[in-house]
Amino acid sequence: MTISVLYVDDDTDYHQIVSRFFEREEDLSVRLCSMAEDGLKALELEPFDVVVSDYQMPVMDGISLLKEVRNRYGRLPFILFTGRGREEVAIQAINNGVDYYLQKGGDPTAQFTDLFHKIRLLHQKNITESLARENERRFNTTLDRIHMVAFHLDEEGIVQYCNDFLLSLTGWKREEFLHQNFFELAVPPDLREMKKRLYKEAIKNETISQHEEMKILLRSGEIRDLDIINTDLRDEKGRFFGYMCIGEDVTEKKKAREKIAEMSRKFRLLQSITRHDVINIVTSIRGYMDILDEFEDPREKERVQNTILDLLDRIENLIQFLREYEQVGAQPPVWQNIASLAGNIYTSGVPVRCLVPGTLSVYADPMLGHVFSNLYHNSLIHGGKVTEISCHMEQDDKGIRIIWEDNGKGVPNEEKDRIFLLSHGRNSGFGLYFISEVLAMTGITITENGEPGKGARFDINVPYGTFRLEKE
Repeated sequence: MTISVLYVDDDTDYHQIVSRFFEREEDLSVRLCSMAEDGLKALELEPFDVVVSDYQMPVMDGISLLKEVRNRYGRLPFILFTGRGREEVAIQAINNGVDYYLQKGGDPTAQFTDLFHKIRLLHQKNITESLARENERRFNTTLDRIHMVAFHLDEEGIVQYCNDFLLSLTGWKREEFLHQNFFELAVPPDLREMKKRLYKEAIKNETISQHEEMKILLRSGEIRDLDIINTDLRDEKGRFFGYMCIGEDVTEKKKAREKIAEMSRKFRLLQSITRHDVINIVTSIRGYMDILDEFEDPREKERVQNTILDLLDRIENLIQFLREYEQVGAQPPVWQNIASLAGNIYTSGVPVRCLVPGTLSVYADPMLGHVFSNLYHNSLIHGGKVTEISCHMEQDDKGIRIIWEDNGKGVPNEEKDRIFLLSHGRNSGFGLYFISEVLAMTGITITENGEPGKGARFDINVPYGTFRLEKE
């Protein structure tokens, strides 16, 4: 497949250089325009996959062209490729939705190699997002044709009416479902008491949330997600006597949205970590190798050698992270025993005191075991002289917290909000970012709440519906 590129630059002498570089790329074709207005006319006449534009041009500059392209063609990929390096230009470009801002200058081969790489990335991203939108559109069309569940609960939560579709969804017979306590029969056990309490409060106040997402327990033991509209029922005198609940099964829709969100996160990451990052490190290594023999002082030579080893470690860490990250979201979530995962980490000197109940399981990505191994290595590498590591559980009305603690030096307050961000070109940052991505697959979050100087404390926040305490 050939990627068609519209290239707009008023420097017609530079067109020859552009053409020469594009001719070397079999999968790229280019249409050259010397003015932004000509570029807009070209877009009207034929479709292009990517637009590349200079900034400083007569009549209409590159930012104005970007605005017009966004207005007419939405998210058509757009790269500003310019020799103007002013900060305000970059800010304007970003604020108006540019995909990449690249500066001309330096080695032309390197510049165009980077440009072509960005063009291919944007083209693939556009294809992926278009497919995702089309799949979601088709899926929503299918959902529109599905029947809706309907049931009526009285003031005690007893089922007074249920339609055929609800029975076909849940697997219950009418005589098994009708006149039964809805919460005892159809609400998952770990949510039952909370839902009963909220329903009693709603009955007392004669008001309930008009719209809610709820989980329903099927006869088979499966749990499905319903999107429900609640309407209070009153007799002819206005006296309240219960609620009518009507809604649809949105389980598959939620899975589709989660899958699209996982694809989007992965693409943003893989887009940000390109071969350019590795090339920069390799260039640094070559530079240090070239000057290594110039040092006569053994200590200076050793310092340079250690720097080279550190750079090699950075490449190795990057490759290892990408290898593991590729597996996140590749398989559907499963129930996993936490005590088994946290208690069976391969340790190197400092044991993990695991106080998590042996009955606790969490619904998470199959890479969940790597979360605890990464937390362990994070304690050892960044905690200083760590001698104690523990893992235990707390519970409240929002769910549970799995707490990982050590007695190391802790995390400074100014770094707490940044430790889960991806740190480009550093040995740190990959592990904790990876942890947060694995947990996010099923709506689990992680925060660091330790006291600096007294140790790190990572709270893994697991909401109701994604954990269970099984029988011994």
